[in-house]
Amino acid sequence: KATAASVGAAATVAKKKELKEPPKDVYTVLPPDGLSIPTMDTEIIKLTAQYVAVNGRSFLNGLLTRESRNPQFDFLKGHHFLFNYFTALVESYSKVLNPSEEVIQKLKKDSEDRVDILERAFQRLDWDAHTEKERQRAEDQAAREKEQVIMIDWHDFKVVQTIDFDDADEDLPPPLTEEALKSLKLTAAGQDGPELAKAPAASGGGVQDDGEGEMEMDEGGDMEMDEDDGQAGPEAGQP
Repeated sequence: KATAASVGAAATVAKKKELKEPPKDVYTVLPPDGLSIPTMDTEIIKLTAQYVAVNGRSFLNGLLTRESRNPQFDFLKGHHFLFNYFTALVESYSKVLNPSEEVIQKLKKDSEDRVDILERAFQRLDWDAHTEKERQRAEDQAAREKEQVIMIDWHDFKVVQTIDFDDADEDLPPPLTEEALKSLKLTAAGQDGPELAKAPAASGGGVQDDGEGEMEMDEGGDMEMDEDDGQAGPEAGQP
């Protein structure tokens, strides 16, 4: 009765808690996706990983040297496609054989509070169900999009306009980029500046540029004229 009540309490608490990703399971190592490893090779890899976890790096180096010509132990070489799988097994076995102080304290706590174990189990169960649901949803969406593409009749179209290119159009320059257009605009603005400066002089009665004045252009594109003292236009009555 006590066990059933504990399970019911743990299930109730797990449902009330917000769904979140559980900690990564560092003690479960799966082979590479889509790869079928023969049973004998799997047992050799696991047994070798256990020996390496117990005896350390020196054992691995000696085994690699001794079995360098044995294709059964090619997974010990870094370029082999099963090397990462073997390394992950060694790390997992090492954590089991030499647990940290934090893991030991957590195990002691779990031995006294089994409800917490059930809560974590329900959380992982809910998370696995959620991830599987999301994966299935993504696959269904991809399948629907593929069906829509297949249903398109690519031969059913109407010609709106036809553009003919002759031999003279084969060497057309490439289109200008945005930066090139900005550069042309700035160049055109700089060429229009002197024309604006000459406009008052041509209309008569304005200030004339005798070569000694200084012209400045502010940031807004306005032209300013600074004249030296005594460089004004012709005085009235002067021939």
